[in-house]
Amino acid sequence: DEPLLAADDEGAVTGVRVYGTRWWVLFQLSLLTFNQSLFWITFSPVTDNAKLYYGVDNNTVTWWMNIGVAAAFLTFLVTSKYLAARGSGLKTVCTASVLAQAFAMVLRLVPVWIGGKQFGPKSSFGIAIVYVAQFIVGAIGPMVMAAPPLLSNVWFPAHERPLATAVGTLCNNMGSAGGFLLGPLLVKNPSDMPLLLYTHAGIAIMNAVLMLAYFPSAPPMPPSHSAGSDRVEATAQAGGEGSFGGVWAVVTNVNFMTIALGFGVLNGVFNVWSGSFDEILPPLGSQYDQVTCGWLGFGSTMALIVGGICTGFITDKPAWSRSFALLLRIGAAATFAVMVLFTIAMPTYFSKEPFVSLPFPVVATLIVMSGFTIGCCTPIAYEAAAEMTFPAPESTSANVIVLILNLASFVYLFVTPPLIDSDVLNIVISGCGFLAMVLVFFTNVKYVRSDYEKALDRPGSVRSVNRLKTP
Repeated sequence: DEPLLAADDEGAVTGVRVYGTRWWVLFQLSLLTFNQSLFWITFSPVTDNAKLYYGVDNNTVTWWMNIGVAAAFLTFLVTSKYLAARGSGLKTVCTASVLAQAFAMVLRLVPVWIGGKQFGPKSSFGIAIVYVAQFIVGAIGPMVMAAPPLLSNVWFPAHERPLATAVGTLCNNMGSAGGFLLGPLLVKNPSDMPLLLYTHAGIAIMNAVLMLAYFPSAPPMPPSHSAGSDRVEATAQAGGEGSFGGVWAVVTNVNFMTIALGFGVLNGVFNVWSGSFDEILPPLGSQYDQVTCGWLGFGSTMALIVGGICTGFITDKPAWSRSFALLLRIGAAATFAVMVLFTIAMPTYFSKEPFVSLPFPVVATLIVMSGFTIGCCTPIAYEAAAEMTFPAPESTSANVIVLILNLASFVYLFVTPPLIDSDVLNIVISGCGFLAMVLVFFTNVKYVRSDYEKALDRPGSVRSVNRLKTP
């Protein structure tokens, strides 16, 4: 906890300090992002038992999950405004999110507590309550998914930021993987559904208690020069006056938008595609039953997390700290190659028989590798975005990526299936990989934030970002 640089009284050169409590703060945010995904996917892993417990059909259970994607659009601008607020923005958004999440989990228990034909789980009231609760969970998504890059800048020194961003971001994916384990573990028959709901409520309440007990908005002294700078005025000058000037400054940054579109679309489509193996894989043979498809989806998600943590560690090293463009190009090319191999091993619009017949171990490997290669790109994309859009808050660039991600998921879920034959959907994910590869090839990653920090390390530097313009 010793200062890395002394500060003078006028603040010409800022003092920076790294605090051990940064890991506790990161843990709390990671738990929040984990829970958001865990609660969002509640009913999908236990669809059959959920249908019997609530007396609904497959379509209703699907909508309980998908309504969260639609809800995410409503909180985009609100998240951008409050996360960007200097000082208390991060704490305000995280506290509001954890309380809303706890409320939603308790709300789902109301029909269980009341019971009866009019207000029980199978009643219109009980089904509507689940819709409301799942809507709330979905609306929280952009808040918690955009927060990790901001928290990593507020609490972590430059050489730890990529890893912190990776952990906070990928815990959201880990929540989905956890849901596929916890749900079937607790729910063996319809009467076990309340046990799962009580467990989720307990986890949500614990998360809320921990965050309310200790979740400071920022450390007493910043861990880096960029964290200690006042970027509000500079961002407004770059993007225009008003609460959302920072958003405009970000979306008009061409280099940022190539990464946001490429990897936002790829991640959004992948999230839905990797949860649809029970529809995609059965044409290959009876060995691809529902249980096997579930485990393949779990393996793909875990590989995504491992890939992100690996690149987080790599880009923490000085030798790779300015290699974002190279790593993104390698990751996008690898993703495209894996997706093409998987697509030609499946029935397509052009042929009802696969172009290449691959054994189960090879198909499983391709599925796992698809998650790993996309995971390798995810934290780098967020960190590259933060670098290029400085002095805009890290949460603003992350929020734009999250918006594009949710929009891509929405289109893939609701627009593509009615218009395009299911045999084309694998070609769509391959096309997304190609799009990301092409866009990142033309991206010029500019390390504006890092250059600003290095400039301030020189003696006599003036601590000001007002002279900066978002490229």
